[in-house]
Amino acid sequence: MKMRDSVLTADMLGPYNTVVGTVDYGLKAGDTQKFEFGVGDPPPFDDQDAPRNDGEKIKVQGFEGKPKGVKQVLFERGWWNPDVKMRMSMPKAKIDAKGVAGALPNANTIGSDLLASLPDFRDEKSELEKLVHGRGHILTMSPKCHPELAGHGIEYCWGASKLYFRRHNDLVPKNFFKNVLKSIDVITRSQVHMFERRARAYRTALKDEALNTFDLVEKAVAKRKAHRNAVDFDSGFIKRVMAMR
Repeated sequence: MKMRDSVLTADMLGPYNTVVGTVDYGLKAGDTQKFEFGVGDPPPFDDQDAPRNDGEKIKVQGFEGKPKGVKQVLFERGWWNPDVKMRMSMPKAKIDAKGVAGALPNANTIGSDLLASLPDFRDEKSELEKLVHGRGHILTMSPKCHPELAGHGIEYCWGASKLYFRRHNDLVPKNFFKNVLKSIDVITRSQVHMFERRARAYRTALKDEALNTFDLVEKAVAKRKAHRNAVDFDSGFIKRVMAMR
């Protein structure tokens, strides 16, 4: 994966005393942080003896040209203090009155989670957003892992297509493309409207700030005569809709 630059917006780390002298790893406001070690860059802060590349015909694969790790990126931003032992083990989960363990951060992803929470990482546009916005369009992304909210019921449409394909697949390789197209063509406009209405019911329920738990959202959706999800967990609804011809 090609890493992109992130522009910093605040003064960060200053000079750092290393075994080879004082090296200024600090990034200043407006600097662009690189995610690969360039030629002539100081070595990783936690490995001052790291070798450099050995000439044009490289005999030693040094750190130059290699991607920086999460710890190095955080260190250059002032978020990783090598003089303080970083807590990488988590306390025991607290058990509430119902015997349910509270959610705790994953000890193995503390660094990545911290990096992902920083403004320029969190707000960085994806390649898809850049492409769509660059052409003057608006892109609204559906929440990940919530197919019941996606688009105008698009996941329900895909679910209906999959169910039809599985039931009417003749298992003949040369007919594969034709069978796929037919599984899409069988969905009618009225069925699409029903799928769209279900997705809209979920979005309406989730907009209600009073419904702050899963159970309350489910009850609110049930009142709107909507149930849950796409083909893997709402196949019954999709089958009923597909039976309406």
